[in-house]
Amino acid sequence: MRIPFLILPWRLIEKLSNPFIGIGELLDNLFPFLKVHLIQSKQEINSKTYLAAVFINIFLVFILLLLVDILVFKKLEISLYYSLIAPFVLSILIFFQQIYYPKLLSSRRIKGIERNLLPALNSILIQLNAGVPVFNILATISNENYGEISREFRIAVKQINAGKPESDAIEELASRNPSQFFRRALWQLSNGIRTGTDLQVVLKEIISSISDEQIIQIQKYGSQLNPLAMFYMLIAVILPSLGITFLVILSSFTSLGSFATKVAFWILFGLFIVLQIIFLGLIKTKRPTLLT
Repeated sequence: MRIPFLILPWRLIEKLSNPFIGIGELLDNLFPFLKVHLIQSKQEINSKTYLAAVFINIFLVFILLLLVDILVFKKLEISLYYSLIAPFVLSILIFFQQIYYPKLLSSRRIKGIERNLLPALNSILIQLNAGVPVFNILATISNENYGEISREFRIAVKQINAGKPESDAIEELASRNPSQFFRRALWQLSNGIRTGTDLQVVLKEIISSISDEQIIQIQKYGSQLNPLAMFYMLIAVILPSLGITFLVILSSFTSLGSFATKVAFWILFGLFIVLQIIFLGLIKTKRPTLLT
């Protein structure tokens, strides 16, 4: 696994965590959602082992930060009691980031799936209209460029080749998938295969409902762009202008030296760059997942 802020390689962290599985069991009761997120993000590790490994890593992070803090505070001749604050706060933040990291991976999978969902379903419908068998359709989609959907169907094709019925393979694929739209489509396909209903009718209904949902997402996204545009004007135009004006007035009325003024300007400049990066990330997260 690759998770942020690992002090040691994951395999070594996992081995060191074996004696601390009991702590992982206690933490597992506090974070019951982690098991689902690990499955949906396709991480082959149980939640107790993951939590025990995160606990060991956070302990090592805290020790390392504490040693660095003690050296710095000792050099600055500041009381060592204050050196505990920063390592503790940073360790807590890193701990929660690692706990929620599988959820981040799961959300990335959702975007990768839903981005190609409608084109893949339309391709399946066209092949069904042409009389292509379901297994051949799954094999074709698995070899095409539909991103995460192709990889998911590749797993189903391997299971069917190993002897599993088509409906069971599709249903199992749906059970471990994080996208609700993809799960809904797979379950309806599985039920259609099991009951022998016309899959073309089933697929047309699925595509119609997902298309309606896509329109709703686009309308919702459009309604969110106006306040986001106002927020961008605030952080990109108004706040920089006011900040620079305030610094100019402050430097003229106080005894701020040229060096202090330059440092203040550079800090302000860096702050507004960070705010704009955050804004761009916010725009990206608000984008509808069903858009190709």
